Amino acid sequence: MQSKTNMTDLKIKTIILCTIIMTYACATTKNGFKDCHKFGSFLYCEKNSTKKTSLGIDGETGAIQSSTHTINYDFSAQAYVGPQTCEEYFMQTFRSYHYLNYFDTIHIDKKVQKLFRDSVKLVSLKEIPIGTAKCKSCNFEAMMQFKQFVSPVYFFATSALQEQWASSKIKFDTIHNFVLKTYQNDKERGAYIKELKSNKLSKKLAFTLTSGDFDSFIANLKTSLQKLE
Repeated sequence: MQSKTNMTDLKIKTIILCTIIMTYACATTKNGFKDCHKFGSFLYCEKNSTKKTSLGIDGETGAIQSSTHTINYDFSAQAYVGPQTCEEYFMQTFRSYHYLNYFDTIHIDKKVQKLFRDSVKLVSLKEIPIGTAKCKSCNFEAMMQFKQFVSPVYFFATSALQEQWASSKIKFDTIHNFVLKTYQNDKERGAYIKELKSNKLSKKLAFTLTSGDFDSFIANLKTSLQKLE
């Protein structure tokens, strides 16, 4: 008797699940979400495209294939951010070690320096002649602000690193609740998306375009994000 009851419950749950899936599929098609692929709160749409997925520990990777584009993707907290701008490079190094000297300069207790490092804002960043700052070998100056304290941080960037920054066409856009970074250079083309209020544990979405027109891919991506309004 118990076995029959369990089988009946299982059938009912299966019917309900199928109904939900079919309802969602119909709704997304009617609302312009046909040929769309969902990644958490992100979306990518392209006509007659298919998605192949491989699940990982903290996310998923895979590829989207259409008649015009082949796109690899990574949806995880450690998704590839793409080539860096000068500002991105500096903020990464600041969070790694520059924050120590910065907080010492403005007399913040060492016990709380690591806790406060993500609250420091980059005010400005510029190249400076070598030998003009306290750091005689530095060629860049970043003005950083923590609460009411504003103080410079100096660092050195090699010519190779500066050429890398200049060679990548990097653009940033804000679309609804998302920050979209697009990039292209001689070696790679792609995009990186995160939510405005994301943190280091939040999942991000990285696309690498392996074949197809870059501009039409980015147009598809922007249109897809706009559907989420």
